[in-house]
Amino acid sequence: MAGVPHRSIRVFGELCGDKFLTNVVILTTMWDKVRSMEEGGKREATIKMKYWNAMLHHGATVNRFYKDDPKSAWTIVDNLIQERQLGQALLLQEEMVDLGKPLNETTAGKALRRDLWDVLR
Repeated sequence: MAGVPHRSIRVFGELCGDKFLTNVVILTTMWDKVRSMEEGGKREATIKMKYWNAMLHHGATVNRFYKDDPKSAWTIVDNLIQERQLGQALLLQEEMVDLGKPLNETTAGKALRRDLWDVLR
């Protein structure tokens, strides 16, 4: 997970802001492709530490989605409904609506501009 996917995760975090991350659930998939659950668990742990650590530190959670198990999807949905803070604004919403900032002056806008400059260099 490098390049564009890594940048996308970073920008997603900038859009949400730290406070909103308690409402974020990251799903791991492709559990039917691993040779063993132990191997899959090790890969999942590596991804958590390397790419999702900051989001997890601020309250995001990780769930496993098993495509051949409909109960898996319903468990995730039930957890979202029960545990999330409804009505909490994204950082981008706070900056643009409450603070009146134009998009290019928001945290997410600045992150996107940095990424664009990196690509153009």
